[in-house]
Amino acid sequence: MPQISGLPVSMLRKECDPNSFEFNDTSELESLEGIIGQERAVRAMTFGLKINTRGYNIFMSGMTGTGKTSYALNYIKKIAKNCKTPDDWCYVHNFENPNQPKAINLPAGLGRVFKKDMEDFIKVLQLEISRAFDSEDYEREKASIANEYQEKKSALLDELNQDAEKQGFKVKTTNAGIYFLPVIEGRTITEEEYGELDEKIKHEITERSNIVQLETLEIIRKIKNVEKEAEERVAEWENKIALFAVGMQINDMKEKYKDYKEVVKYLEQLQEDILKNLDDFREEEYSEEQQLILPWIKSNEGVPTDKYKVNLLVDNSGLEGAPVIVDFNPTYYNLLGKLEYENEFGTMTTDFTMIKGGL
Repeated sequence: MPQISGLPVSMLRKECDPNSFEFNDTSELESLEGIIGQERAVRAMTFGLKINTRGYNIFMSGMTGTGKTSYALNYIKKIAKNCKTPDDWCYVHNFENPNQPKAINLPAGLGRVFKKDMEDFIKVLQLEISRAFDSEDYEREKASIANEYQEKKSALLDELNQDAEKQGFKVKTTNAGIYFLPVIEGRTITEEEYGELDEKIKHEITERSNIVQLETLEIIRKIKNVEKEAEERVAEWENKIALFAVGMQINDMKEKYKDYKEVVKYLEQLQEDILKNLDDFREEEYSEEQQLILPWIKSNEGVPTDKYKVNLLVDNSGLEGAPVIVDFNPTYYNLLGKLEYENEFGTMTTDFTMIKGGL
């Protein structure tokens, strides 16, 4: 039977001579690319990543700690770096259907710029419109239109008074309407006196009253037309004031984004919306009772400029090439995003700015 000899302690471990290394520490070494002993897997990975078609996936399996994840991530990053960087995506308010926000795509990095431009515009909008409607020019022109309307209204009422006097009536105008008082022997009579008149005289007064009422309807129609004309002129003047205040900023943005028709269309609709809702940008005065529930009023009304915000859903400004996404918890919300809510006085509210993107 052969004799078995024992091993000396010096042979129980592998020793390397430090002088045989050409580096001081491992930070000077480059990382190993590839995966050791998996040439067939490498070929499969290379082939699979060249299939640029929907519906194809690569599944990797093997022993834990063999470097599968590191290899796949490094290899995919190298390929992605040379791919096209995808667009940014923004959500903006839909003026035609507020419940369906519009998605706008812009080249990578421009979405962040667009969002910042809109934030700056909102600040200018609130300041300039408020300043424009507090100016002397605005008040002077508005007063001129009002005076012109009052003159036309007074002239029509004078015409009504003259026609009524010819028919034997005196006109009395109150907040409740226009009344005609019969004139007998140079003075107006009371209801009791009217009741004591002869039936023939009452009949004559009724016939003349019918004539005056028809003329009154025509005068009232003319007054309403004058009033409508004055309102239209005031609205037109306010539009000019507002356009002068914010039109330059909108035109500058339209010029800046002229190559992106969806942005230009959105800016045109935004301008129309501002002109339709100028009252939203003026400071309102609240009574003492309203001030007690002011938070509730503001909550229900909302901030007028919130709908002009931009929700930057996908921001690829810091990306070079295509994105490489790694996730170890691919839940529904992590993948597809979600819609967040806020609790305001017991009511759950949300809007397009609370849409959060997924992976």
